[in-house]
This record gives sequence, structure tokens and C-alpha cells, in this order.
Amino acid sequence: MSKGETEARGGDLSGQPDWQRLVGYIFVLLNHLQRQSDNRLQAQFDDTHLPEVRPVRLATPPCASYADFQTRLTRIRETGVSATPSGKPEIDDLTFLRWSKDFLSAVAAPATVESISITREYMRARAERATRSWRDRWQALHAQACAQKAKANGSDERFRNTGHWLARQLIWLERCTVLLTIVTVMLSAHAMVGRLIIDREEGALKKFQEIAKSADDDYRSLLQLGKAPLFVAIDRPDHSCPAHLVDWAAGSAGSDDIMTVSDKLPSSVVDGSSAEKAWNLVAKCRGVQWALMQLVTENIRLKSWDSLFVEMFPLNRLIGWDDAMIDEVGAVVNDKFCRSIARSYQERFDDYGKSRGCAELIRLLARDSGSVASSVLACVTTSILPCLYAFIGAAAASMMAIRRRTDAALLSYTDRGRVKFNVILGFVFGAVIGLFAGNLSVPTDGTGNALGLAALALLTGYNVPAVSDFLDDLSTRLFRPQERAGTGARVV
Repeated sequence: MSKGETEARGGDLSGQPDWQRLVGYIFVLLNHLQRQSDNRLQAQFDDTHLPEVRPVRLATPPCASYADFQTRLTRIRETGVSATPSGKPEIDDLTFLRWSKDFLSAVAAPATVESISITREYMRARAERATRSWRDRWQALHAQACAQKAKANGSDERFRNTGHWLARQLIWLERCTVLLTIVTVMLSAHAMVGRLIIDREEGALKKFQEIAKSADDDYRSLLQLGKAPLFVAIDRPDHSCPAHLVDWAAGSAGSDDIMTVSDKLPSSVVDGSSAEKAWNLVAKCRGVQWALMQLVTENIRLKSWDSLFVEMFPLNRLIGWDDAMIDEVGAVVNDKFCRSIARSYQERFDDYGKSRGCAELIRLLARDSGSVASSVLACVTTSILPCLYAFIGAAAASMMAIRRRTDAALLSYTDRGRVKFNVILGFVFGAVIGLFAGNLSVPTDGTGNALGLAALALLTGYNVPAVSDFLDDLSTRLFRPQERAGTGARVV
């Protein structure tokens, strides 16, 4: 293989003479243009298009014939340069090579030798990683570590390093994006279920309170008539429920037992109006019992839902839950207060009149606070999910940008930092987007559905430059209004 072929295939050109570096760069550009489907290169010569076709010339070639151009390049690559002028126009080989490089660079624009070489190394690295087994990858890593000491320094080595770095980082970015997408979907489902449970518990609590209040009103009306003990029997004097109808027939027969009935008891001695009120009270108490079961069920589900954060350190500290503080409060709280909590939860007592497990009762009381579940939901929806969605958006935008630049052979050194920059800024913007969600998520005309915070965070990460421009403009409006006014006046 000749030196020119080695250069054209991406060998190190830093230690070669000027004409050999030019030959290597020319064949890099030439191979790229020959792979294009728009015939840009052939359109620049007179002998490679029809006479009636007048294509737009992007640059002036060093010779009018495409065949002469290829022949002279092949001769120079194989035999070297000559100082004798030749061709039309008559120029020496070194001048011809410099002209050819400038000509091909103009035709291949915006692609350059650098971007084409980096793109080629990137595609080669991706192809190798896609076809290698795990054993081959381990051997390649070991060989790469051994060869790292003896590698050459030069432009083509930088092309190779950049292409391999991009390939390696894009592979890890793709894997992390898939993993974080799964985690984000699970957290989104967790937050959605939590919102559903919270709404259902609030509805069950509201229904329980309404039915209990109505039962209390019916019992109050019976007490005002002075006939409550004649028609209903209640289990606790301080609660209107549970209540049972008094069986007058059993009572008149000399039985002192109070029987629970499921239907109205016909009796000739019973006051119709008061009996109707008593029956309504009993029916509402059954509704109270059913509403209480629903409330307890939703409360158990809610505790199961927020236990992921409450029982895991340090996530529990984010929502204001501290087990050590709860134990400390349970150790110093008044025992009478604990007994009142125990009665509310129907806990058992020991023979000494002291509640069993005061710290556990305090913990149970704290878990019943509605702010615990609300704090978990707010933490997930306004802090964690926006960051994850913004990261996913930034990663998707970076991968799509690399793909487009790969198709156009436009990869460069700066793409290494651009990928990191976009992902990091996307994550940062996702963390702060909640500050502007109140203004950005509601349409200006007040109609239509508001854009969700998670969707807004995803768009934020996907379009980092637009968000950066928005923050720059907002900062100018707030802190440099005179400068902005002056700029606007100059533009006008």
C-alpha cells in the first residue's frame, strides 16, 4: 500500500511532507463527495454533464476535465509531485494539490476534512461495538490500555480519539436514557396512582363527614323530642352511631335484651313520626359504617403508597419525616394523650392504665396526616420528575443531533463537549423549571388545558438553547431594562 493510500484511509499525516498531507486530505474529501447522491462534484466539470444542462458552479476546478483531474491525482499519489508545470492551466503538482484541496473543500462544505474523518471514525467505532462480543470487548479494552502508551500524536489520532469517545459516550447515554425512562415511567405511574388515592380518600372522608353529620342531626332531633331511648339504642353515649332499633315486642315480653333489626318493626304503640326518625337514623348509621370502611380502605392504600418515601432514608427527610424525632416525642408525651389516641384507634391497654407503645401511636397519628402524602406527591411531581423528564429530553435532542450531524458528516471536536453541555443544562433547567411553571403552563387566553409540568420539563430539556435565550431575555428585563430599551431603540 502506498503512502497516499495510507493517508487517504486515515493514517497519521502529522509527520509527512506537505504534499503527502495534501494528498491525504484530498482523498478524504474526494471519497466523501463520491458517496453523495447529488453529483455535486461532477457538476463542477465540463465533461460530466449534458451540454444543455448548466449546473451552478460552487468553485472553479484546477482543470476543466473530470477525467484529467482524477488521472493527475492518481499519478501524484503513486509517483510523487513534480515541479514541471503541466495540464490546463499549466501549474506544478504542488500548486495543483493546494488548488484541488481548496476546490474540494468548497464543494464539500459545510463538511470538512476534520468532520469527515471524525464522522468516519465514529461510524467505524459504533459498528465495531455493535458486532463485538463481550469477550472481544474485554480483549479490546486490554489491548487499548497497552497501546495507549505508544500511540502517535497527530491530527488523525485526534480524529480517532474523538470518534471513539463520541461512540463510547453515545452508547452509555443511550443506555442511561433507556434506564431513566423506565424509572421515570414508574415514578410517573406512582405519582398518578398517588393522586388517585388522595382524591379517593378525600372523597371518602367528605362522604363520611356528611353522613355522620346527618346522623347526628337525626339523633339530636330525637333527643329534642325526648323519645330517643324509646326507639334507638346506641353503643356509645358520645356517638350517634352505631344505633339499633329497640324491639318493642321483645321488651313488652319482659326481655331486657336490645335486638338489632334490619326492617321496620310494626307496633301499635309506636309513635309514627318518631319511629320514622329512628329508622332513618339506623339506616344512616349503616351508611356511616360503609363510608368508614371505604375511608379506612383508602387510608391503608395511601399509607402503602407513601411508604416508599417514608421508610427510605434519606428520601423521608425530603418530605419532613424524621423517625428519631417521632420517637423522642413519643417518649415525653403525656400518657393521657396517648390513651386518647389509643381509644380513637381502639388500641388495647395494659392493667396499669398505660397505653401500649406510645411512640407507635404517635407515629400512626403522624402517618394519618394528609400533609405526608401531599408532600410525597409534591416532591415527586415538582422536583424529581421534572429533572428526569428534562434529562430525557436533553438526551433525546443530543442523540438526534449527533445522528443528523453523522448523516451530514459534520461531527467535530466540539461535539464531545456539546453532548455533556446539553445533558447537564437540560438537567439543571428541569430542576428550576418549576419556578416558572405557574406562568408557563397556563394559556394566556385562559382557555384550553394547561401544559403539564412534566411535559414542560421534557420540552425544556429538548430545546436547551431556547430556554437559555428565554432566561437571558428574562434576566435582561429584570436587571438591565435600560440596556434592553437602548438595544431596542438602536434596532428600530
